[in-house]
Amino acid sequence: MRSWEGYCEAHKELVFPAEPEAIARYLGWLAKRGRSVSTIEVYLAAIAAVHEHAGLPQTPTRSFVVTETMEGIRRELGTRPRKKDPLTWERLLEALPPIDARDLGSIRDRALLLLGFAMGARRSELGGLRVGDVKFERKGMRVLLRRSKTDPRGRGREIGIARQEDEARCPVRALRRWLRSAGLERGLIFRSLTADGGLRSTALSGYRIACIVKAHAAAAGLEGDFAGHSLRRGFATSAYAAGVPEIVIQRRTGHRSVQVLREYADEARTYEDEPLTEIAASARKKRK
Repeated sequence: MRSWEGYCEAHKELVFPAEPEAIARYLGWLAKRGRSVSTIEVYLAAIAAVHEHAGLPQTPTRSFVVTETMEGIRRELGTRPRKKDPLTWERLLEALPPIDARDLGSIRDRALLLLGFAMGARRSELGGLRVGDVKFERKGMRVLLRRSKTDPRGRGREIGIARQEDEARCPVRALRRWLRSAGLERGLIFRSLTADGGLRSTALSGYRIACIVKAHAAAAGLEGDFAGHSLRRGFATSAYAAGVPEIVIQRRTGHRSVQVLREYADEARTYEDEPLTEIAASARKKRK
């Protein structure tokens, strides 16, 4: 943080809470001074950690202007951004806590994982959900996203999530169970817990959501580098693989850029028309 604090003092910027535009200028300043992408990412992570620890509902480091600036720096310096592995539908089902678990942590985490996947949600969107943002209906539920990275002015958008026949795989039933078990009638939905399993009033930070995803993936023995973004990436990858129309996927994830969304299509098609498979098949035909 000393680098950020020194920059703010020299350029008359506010250290905390930081303005997204100021952070973007700081990143550009670091790049011009010859700092590597990895070093800049470390400095950015330090700023993010301070804001997440403070429990701010919107961490400025995840704003659109900051992420776009960081992507530009990576392109300029020729470094490929590190991507988390997708928690696809099949992997998600392996990672879910047991449906018969009775402790609040497991009930919360099951709802968090299923809903995060079904929404194709960002960590900040999950952490900011409130009970009043959800409306349960016969066919499923409507979820209102009041603000997101690509909607900083808070115009909001609504997502409809259908009830699934299989109770073990249904985000609607999982969320109902969490709200009922936690006795939540208003306020934040996904909250942190005390050491003895009691409910706190504070929201889960993006860091804590990432830790929850990592923990359950590890407990299931899944190989890969998983974090909070793995739910969003897993939804999009699974949707493309299942043949869901691109416009439907984009409406669900809220991606402003279809080019960014298509990175998930590439992930889903990694093994389609794989040359080695074609070569091996051709060789088998010749042997016959």
